[in-house]
Amino acid sequence: MPSFKLRQTVKLRQTVKLLPADHYIKLGDEKVELGRYEEAIEDYNTAIHLEPDNAKAYNNRGVAKAKLDQPDDALADYDAAIYLEPDLADAYFNRGYIKDELGLFKSAIGDYDLGILLEPNDEDTYVNRGVAKAKLGKYEDAIEDYDTVIKLKPKQAVAYYNRGTAKAKLGKYEDAIEDYDTAIRLEPDFATRLEPNDATAYYNRGVRKAELDQYEDAIEDYDIAIRVKPDYATAYNSRGNARKKLGQHDEAIDDYNTAIHFDPDYATAYYNRGVIKYDMGLYKSAIEDYDTVIRLKPDYADAYNNRGVAKEVGLGQYEEAIADYDNAIRFNPNYVLAYYNRGDAKEKLGQYKEAIEDYDNAIRLKPDYENALNKRKNAEGLLFLENFNKIWDV
Repeated sequence: MPSFKLRQTVKLRQTVKLLPADHYIKLGDEKVELGRYEEAIEDYNTAIHLEPDNAKAYNNRGVAKAKLDQPDDALADYDAAIYLEPDLADAYFNRGYIKDELGLFKSAIGDYDLGILLEPNDEDTYVNRGVAKAKLGKYEDAIEDYDTVIKLKPKQAVAYYNRGTAKAKLGKYEDAIEDYDTAIRLEPDFATRLEPNDATAYYNRGVRKAELDQYEDAIEDYDIAIRVKPDYATAYNSRGNARKKLGQHDEAIDDYNTAIHFDPDYATAYYNRGVIKYDMGLYKSAIEDYDTVIRLKPDYADAYNNRGVAKEVGLGQYEEAIADYDNAIRFNPNYVLAYYNRGDAKEKLGQYKEAIEDYDNAIRLKPDYENALNKRKNAEGLLFLENFNKIWDV
């Protein structure tokens, strides 16, 4: 999560004429702004030589040292600044920032606490304290800090973004996305700052939209999730499902292919690809996908059922289809559709009595199953005709 950076103390003595130490502090500050940190340190050294108890010189020299990746030296300067001027809020802020960078989150929070006591309306310190709390997994506490920032500065994009991230960690995905949207509206650059962990929030919102049949809106969320996390196999799979619902079969297959590319053992993606291939009349290819699903998940009843349908309807392989329906029922004894399909295959083989038994099982599990009721009636008629013919043949 983004936080606010180190800051120099620029308030100089309110005198008619600059004191020598303040003059060098000003020179050092200007050089820090230009990225000339080593030269700035020389100026701060001169200021400290001229005035050894100048806390601002130590604080600002700490900033320059931190920029040069000298955290221990920077901390020493902040310690000195605080010793000389215990109410120098900037020094607490900066020391907290360095500690946070070093992974000393609890100690950093202590410094931010002191900074807030000195400057209760400093929104930057609340943001950084929230970041440190979030790193400790204290997301609720972090959200409280971001709430305070937003009250102090309602258009602070960083606070909305960080609060969104904390909410996502707590599983509050809808609220998280509202905060992300606000952050991006206030500062469009935040759209490029979303991190892989943020993808989950957009993915989950997409799932909810798909459940409401809002497939185009769902795809937009899946797009964001994938942009943020390009190897997000589950998002590709779900986007494929949404595209299938919109009749975009080729695009859906592309998504399933990508999901499988990133997760070669993703059984659900193979299954979904098999379903859409069946719908496109690609029966053999669909069967290959169901074969893979069953290899990955040998108890996947739906895969057996669908493979059976592809064999029966697409290839006329009734015996093989019945074997698949058998397995589907073995793994799911209450699988209504598998009983129905097996009955249909048996009926096509002239096994009317066995077909009626399967239709009976389907009706027992789903009494208002109109197709099964009609097929049972038809099978009974065929069985009667068969028996009638046998009598006359005798």
